[in-house]
Amino acid sequence: MKSFDQLRPRAGKNDIQNPWIKDELVRRLFNDMGHKSVRGTINTLYLNGIYKGFFNTVERYRESYFRSHFDSNNAWDIRINDGLEDGDGIEWTSMMTTMLTMSQDVASKPKWDAAVAKVDLNECIDYWLMNIYMGMWDWPNNNWVAARERIPAGVWRLHIWDAEGSFGHGGVKPPNYDTILTDLRTNSGTGTSQQSEMFRRLYASPEFKLRFADRVNKWFFNGQVLDDRVPATCKIKLRSDEMKGPFATLLTYTHSQTFSE
Repeated sequence: MKSFDQLRPRAGKNDIQNPWIKDELVRRLFNDMGHKSVRGTINTLYLNGIYKGFFNTVERYRESYFRSHFDSNNAWDIRINDGLEDGDGIEWTSMMTTMLTMSQDVASKPKWDAAVAKVDLNECIDYWLMNIYMGMWDWPNNNWVAARERIPAGVWRLHIWDAEGSFGHGGVKPPNYDTILTDLRTNSGTGTSQQSEMFRRLYASPEFKLRFADRVNKWFFNGQVLDDRVPATCKIKLRSDEMKGPFATLLTYTHSQTFSE
């Protein structure tokens, strides 16, 4: 990409100082899974020649982003945190209704086919797996983006956003936290959202459980993106080191610190 319509300088929010790379890191890992997510760069800010700190500048999830990255000239429906950003809610409501109908008759293959025809199912499962693995502390009730090209063949996809509350941030979701049961299946943890309701409706189907298991097998083994069984050489460590290297000097200069793990 050589041109951008909208950029956002992110200050880190819940990961404001050290290590500060988590949001960008998770989005890059989702890209490594073969999916679209905004990728940014670390930059410094000077006002009138005075150094003011560092930021993570990224594209924004707006229609111009989706048109550019999906080679589209069409309008898009975009939902952010249960709110409508662009387009309208007609196709989202249709998708949710179709999934509800399927969940009430899981033995019907036509109803299953109709439900999954409205989404990029592998992409959505990989999105859920990434958020589950990273232990996003205020997800699934918050910090999610869904988008669909407004054409007859358009499908819904979910996109990583605001991932700075990951990797057990604040101890809210320790490694033994059961996100699937507590937040996605039974809605007793961090609240509900329409995309977690989407998960629940799909989860009623044995076909979905099988596809979910297939994606777990794909990403958590054979050195793939979420396979951390060899911590020193896993993809997460390599991507983390890739970001820490160029940023280390800036972190030391600004805060007199070295990276926390």
